[in-house]
Amino acid sequence: MFQKSLLLQLLIIIPIVSSAAETKNEAYKWLEKMHSAVKRLNYEGTFVYLHNQHMESMRVIHTVTDGVERERLISLNGAQREVVRSNGEVICIQPDIKTVLVGKQVGQRGIANILPYEPGKIAAYYDFRVQGEERIADRNTKVILVIPKDENRYGHKLSLDMETALPLRTDLLDHSGKPVSQIMFTSMKAGPTIRDEALELVTKDELKKFNWSYQKPMQIQTDSNKKTSRWLFKSLPDGFRMSLHERRETGSDVGAVEHFVFTDGLATMSVYVEKAASEGLFEGGSQMGAVHAFGTRVNGFQITAVGEVPAQTVKQFALSVKGHTDD
Repeated sequence: MFQKSLLLQLLIIIPIVSSAAETKNEAYKWLEKMHSAVKRLNYEGTFVYLHNQHMESMRVIHTVTDGVERERLISLNGAQREVVRSNGEVICIQPDIKTVLVGKQVGQRGIANILPYEPGKIAAYYDFRVQGEERIADRNTKVILVIPKDENRYGHKLSLDMETALPLRTDLLDHSGKPVSQIMFTSMKAGPTIRDEALELVTKDELKKFNWSYQKPMQIQTDSNKKTSRWLFKSLPDGFRMSLHERRETGSDVGAVEHFVFTDGLATMSVYVEKAASEGLFEGGSQMGAVHAFGTRVNGFQITAVGEVPAQTVKQFALSVKGHTDD
């Protein structure tokens, strides 16, 4: 009797485990397709970005020529602005104030910056699941869920175009599954007919004729990972590891700013440490869209933690900063 009961339980459990493994593997395959699509395909479309009951409408144009990616984002409501990313350079155009800012691109941005290429590496902190299908921008999509295993990070819901695997909707989810922010395309097309000409901008000389200013940001000297920091981080959330430490010489009265970056392979946190100014000290929490920040002071230094993570996570990071001589 006991053997029959045990056998029956195994027959019930095995299909459930098998089904979970199959949906995870299917989710991995779709995410791999997505990463390939956002980097190699030419596409353009219009999307809305929703956060804090605020909506922004944007147009995106993305091309790949001889392996070089170029992307242009154009604001369709609110203040006029455009951003072009090409070959490591970022150009921000602000027609309202007749200004163009030129800087260096730091890290991956755009719709490609959603999930790491190898999702299996973050499986200790996130579960992956195929939820079904839905229709976005008049196209059929496959819905993929990325579910955090604790409340220290956000979840993700991705609706990937069945034909191209491009993400047509991405939701950032809190621990209850409610959207914190959402990007959703209202129109999208992909193919070789989208050319680099769609990304062409007026030249620097042409801007001078219109009396526009053409600016490059002030260069800040950095010293990455060459000096041992006096700061320690204690009691960090599980899974987060330091991926960058740099010291920036600003030339201002506050002196150098130390910048630390932590990641669990998907979520990313920045912590800034600088000498506290006599006025304007930032203490406590604040929020802008899905980004939370928390400030505090330690031994006369301003500690600021910022990240697209829940409020309690940035607070835990800020309060974890200790000097070598602290308890």
